[in-house]
Amino acid sequence: MAELKRQYEQTAGKEENSQGNIEIGGSSPIYPIPRAAPTGRPPVTPPIRLPAAPPASPPATPPVRPPVTPPIRLPAAPPASPPATPPIRLPAAPPASPPATPPMRPPFRALSVTPDQLGETVPKLHRTDLAGVLHDSHLSKLKQNHRLNMREQYYQLEVLESLPLHVAVPTGDRCNIGCVFCTDRGPNTPYTDLNYDQFLEFTKPLEGATLVQLYGWGEPFINKEYDRMFDHVIERYPGIRIYISTNGVLLTDHWIDKLLSYGKCLINVSVNAATERTYAEVMQSTQFKRVIDNIQRLMKARKEREVHDLVVTLSFVAVKQNVHELPRFVELCGELNVNQIILQDMRLLEDHHRTDLFLGDSDSMARQYFEKAMDIAQSLGIYLDSFAHYPTKYFVQDRSKSTHLDLPRDCHAVWEQDDETLFYPQPGECYEPYMTFLVSQDGSVTTCCRSKEIMGNIRESSFEDIWNGEKYREYRRTINTFRPPLHCRECPVKAGGDVR
Repeated sequence: MAELKRQYEQTAGKEENSQGNIEIGGSSPIYPIPRAAPTGRPPVTPPIRLPAAPPASPPATPPVRPPVTPPIRLPAAPPASPPATPPIRLPAAPPASPPATPPMRPPFRALSVTPDQLGETVPKLHRTDLAGVLHDSHLSKLKQNHRLNMREQYYQLEVLESLPLHVAVPTGDRCNIGCVFCTDRGPNTPYTDLNYDQFLEFTKPLEGATLVQLYGWGEPFINKEYDRMFDHVIERYPGIRIYISTNGVLLTDHWIDKLLSYGKCLINVSVNAATERTYAEVMQSTQFKRVIDNIQRLMKARKEREVHDLVVTLSFVAVKQNVHELPRFVELCGELNVNQIILQDMRLLEDHHRTDLFLGDSDSMARQYFEKAMDIAQSLGIYLDSFAHYPTKYFVQDRSKSTHLDLPRDCHAVWEQDDETLFYPQPGECYEPYMTFLVSQDGSVTTCCRSKEIMGNIRESSFEDIWNGEKYREYRRTINTFRPPLHCRECPVKAGGDVR
């Protein structure tokens, strides 16, 4: 090795092979020793470079991205071109002019204000409108009061300027038959008739009424002074509709002529049976044939004299003893040309009657009779209605099957009697405390036939003090809230089954 080293150092001719190795004496390479790089030159080993793509192959083209296109904006219309015409809308009524029929007012909204505060509580327009109603010489007194009452109902005021629309004035409580379902009969109760002077004490509420219930708990025609009472009402309160409920036994030719002569009457005959046998059991009377004959003569005279303003109904209080005759009763009404039946069950009557008369424990049987009666009524064009639409299992009235009656307008619900009425009640709302004043024989006043709450006594207080007294105000304040008066909480009207 020393020899080889010496030869290397002394040898001036060096040859390099093509691989960069040193050959000594032209012999094969012994060690591939890297050549020392001269000073200032890069290292022997060049940087690794990827081979260039062949000239014929262009570099890969990156995906072409289209230029970002700005959102297309339509050019603004030139000033000379008006914009597209919007849909034509009727201009809103000026503040001083409310719409004739505003939208239905939401339920359960009460205003505890007096009429004097009305202008501060609602738009001044309405207060101005009320004043106009009161002084419009073209409106009758009854229509003026009706419109004012409708507006006070709409705002659910506590103190009213209007007078009641429906008033009950008693005439006596004596009766000539003894119905088993009567709510006012007791073995030791004295029954008397009112005389004419006593009757006049109860007539103050009639000043603005459109309907008067001219009878008490007894038979009205049995009172010998009933003629005089009837005449006083039609002379003193012209235009008022008189509602009379009778058992029909004393519906004589005299009364038939008197009723047809006035015309504006609503006569209900309480029959409650379709045969003599059932009539005797339920009414405790043998006058069935006489009653039917009286109804026939009334309907014949009404047709001959063309007194269509007089409305006749027959009523049927359904109890266990007579419910099986309800379908036949509907047929009997058709034979008598009476097209409206008032159907009532024992839900309204005294608790002590329910055990032996109420239909609640005969659901399936009663339902069969009611459904059959409804089908017959529909086929005969008879309107079968009830005082209230009870949520019972046995009497479910399908309004789509009800016959439409062409009644005088003042026999419709009060909200349908005037084109300018502001609203119609929603289910669950009650307005009896705004429009009803029922006087009993002893002078006590209630606001509807279902409530036992005494609002006052007209023999002890004035009409005005009762009508706007604390009791009436309390009912108006709470009747359409979620906490109505105690006596109203089980009422079918408040349950949403009826609208009054």
